[in-house]
Amino acid sequence: MQQKETTNPAALTDVFELPATGRVLAIDPGTKRCGVAICDEMRVTTRPLPVIHRTSWKKLLSNIKEIVTEFDAAALVIGLPLESDGTESKMSVEARRMARNFSLSLDIPVFLQDERATSYEAKGNLWKQGRTLKQARGLVDSEAAAIILSDFLAQHSRSRLTRQQSTNNILLVRPSRFAFNSETASSNAFQTREGESAHETQAKALSEFESFAASLRSAGVNVFVFDDTETPEKPDAVFPNNWVTFHEDGTVILYPMFARSRRSERRRDIIDSLRKHFKASNVIDLSDYENENKFLEGTGSIVFDHKSGIAYASLSARTDRKLFLRVCDYLHYKPVYFNTHDKNGQEIYHTNVMMCIGDRFSVVCLESITAKDEREAVRNSLAESGHQILEITFEQMNDFAGNMLSLKTNDRRDILALSRRAFDSFTAEQIQSIEAYCEMVPLEVSTIETAGGGSARCMIAEIFLQPIGS
Repeated sequence: MQQKETTNPAALTDVFELPATGRVLAIDPGTKRCGVAICDEMRVTTRPLPVIHRTSWKKLLSNIKEIVTEFDAAALVIGLPLESDGTESKMSVEARRMARNFSLSLDIPVFLQDERATSYEAKGNLWKQGRTLKQARGLVDSEAAAIILSDFLAQHSRSRLTRQQSTNNILLVRPSRFAFNSETASSNAFQTREGESAHETQAKALSEFESFAASLRSAGVNVFVFDDTETPEKPDAVFPNNWVTFHEDGTVILYPMFARSRRSERRRDIIDSLRKHFKASNVIDLSDYENENKFLEGTGSIVFDHKSGIAYASLSARTDRKLFLRVCDYLHYKPVYFNTHDKNGQEIYHTNVMMCIGDRFSVVCLESITAKDEREAVRNSLAESGHQILEITFEQMNDFAGNMLSLKTNDRRDILALSRRAFDSFTAEQIQSIEAYCEMVPLEVSTIETAGGGSARCMIAEIFLQPIGS
């Protein structure tokens, strides 16, 4: 297991506590110019201020003191320009020095905030506003400061949330062209091509889907079903968890997909429709990383322990380490990553086929984790976060015993969605252990499992967004 590489333990964020109220000021430090931004008193909106031209430390300090006084700022945030892999840069060392000096010279707390890629995002924002290249050059520093400030406030808001491990709201996509996908089969050993016609396979998958959705509704879960579009053909549209995650703070993340045939599954219209029911304030689209052949397939790649703030990932062709770390940085989760292989030595394509985390229990195929130190580190992390560990074998993993999802019902009961095949693979003792924590709900999805290589968990995208009116 690798420890978090992108959070520096010397960050001033760990020293100071952000005051509960008051405006926050942000600086995007540069050698010649410093971008500046401020938020409103409610910390809802941010706006850029005029750029400060650096001539000396004394002059910079004087300018910042004037702004602090003018806006009665309660805290200062300074952008930390780390390298793309999270290591220190020459400018990050300078930013830390600046933060120390400000903390000694101002009567307000000073924080550091990761600012990787904010300049590119700022230029993109200005371009969308119709700014010319010449205009953008003069505004980009303060626009970047506004982004730094927004990120800082969002992270602070997330850190105060009481995260829930399970939700009673889920997204399903009704398949229109379900089929064996030869493009994904190259890395998914769980897929098997049957001799049935495409029409027969789709008909069986659709029947399984309807029963799946109805069973979860009957169990007391709010099920939001969207129809797959007829074109382009999307054989794996029934697995929406790979392209989107919905988080309690209003963040929606769109993920880069390994298979070209799956990329059209990402649908903004679904997000827009869910906004009628839930508060979705911020959409982060990582799909451009497909151009760099870097992939991270949602909760296929990442298994979240929401309550403990830990994210687990088995690295593979579909799970890029740096992207995983970036998402963990943004969501404020501790990353735990490792390498896994099946009994035949093939790389396991997704984390969620070998691992499931419930509120107080975990089901994991520990023997699939290749390195002993990584295996023990995962075991220790699960145990230390208060989970009973239920180990499954390679054979049980192949029957999708790791591909399950803990859900809440509307009357706050805990249930576990899993396939009939997975349920039948458990021993009586294992079932008894799991049912001490939740009610198991076996679901018949054998066609989807066989041709698609994914099971019950893969079919569900959890919605942790706050309902409108809550």
